[in-house]
Amino acid sequence: GWGVGPLAAVIVVATGLAYANSLSCPFIFDDLKSITENATIRHLWPLSDVLSPPNHVTGVVGRPVVNLSLALNYAFGGLKVEGYHLTNLFIHALAALALLGVARRTLLRPVLREQFGPVALPVAALTALVWALHPLQTESVTCVVQRTESLVGLVFLFMVMYAPGGIASLIMMNLRLAAFGKLRRLWTAYLALGGLGAVVMFSGAAMVEMV
Repeated sequence: GWGVGPLAAVIVVATGLAYANSLSCPFIFDDLKSITENATIRHLWPLSDVLSPPNHVTGVVGRPVVNLSLALNYAFGGLKVEGYHLTNLFIHALAALALLGVARRTLLRPVLREQFGPVALPVAALTALVWALHPLQTESVTCVVQRTESLVGLVFLFMVMYAPGGIASLIMMNLRLAAFGKLRRLWTAYLALGGLGAVVMFSGAAMVEMV
């Protein structure tokens, strides 16, 4: 069977092909005020200016990391839309790979390994691929300033995967408590993967101000 590398490559290529036609899309909606009318992204120094977007700039107000990412885009390419869209696509693809890692690790945990170990990688890859190509993700990839959502999802996934204790331990504790018998193991896996994907998709509403 295929290893992690080839499957990760398939996810990245498929994601790139799905959104290739968005690379030349013009700035729309909140992009206009957040990019074309946002003076704080015209320079990288002093950093305090970049990290303090003005209140009238909808889309990035209260979101210093997003504003900084836009400033970096401007520093490298001015107002050329392709660079901004490529950054959005890169963030989205990286989040899909992080989801692949989280899903695979979840299915390889002791409580699920016996049932799902042999298929952990293909199931995780399919989960990540469906998530990456789901139409619900379109706005966060094609509308530049909505990279906020993708960044939140990416941070959440890395937190689940690498944070000592915290969310990762809580998820696995619930898996251990719920996994009794093969049928419950099956539903636990489905709920774990499905719930993780749902949380990543909708976490922007609760965590968006963090970035």
